[in-house]
Amino acid sequence: MICLKDVNVTNQKSASRKATSQSVDAPGEHEIALTDVKGGQSELTSEVAQPLETRAQQSGVTHHLRFSDGTTRTFAEGASVYPSTKN
Repeated sequence: MICLKDVNVTNQKSASRKATSQSVDAPGEHEIALTDVKGGQSELTSEVAQPLETRAQQSGVTHHLRFSDGTTRTFAEGASVYPSTKN
C-alpha cells in the first residue's frame, strides 16, 4: 500500500502515475494507492478522472482519493479498498 499526502487536485494525474508504478511491483495481492487530495471532489475534472480510471483498470491498482472536503472516490469504478475475505 502506498500513501501520498497533500496532493493538489491538479497534480493528481502525475501522483497516480507514480503511485501505480510503485504499487505494481509491491508484494501482496491487493494493491492500493491512498491519496490525500487538497481540494474538493467537485474540483476533479473528467480530464483528470478519466486517465485515473483507465490507469486503475489497466494496472489493477485501486486508487482511493480522500478529499479535504471529506468526500472520497475510488478508481477503478466498483473497486474495493478492502480486500474480500475468502472462507
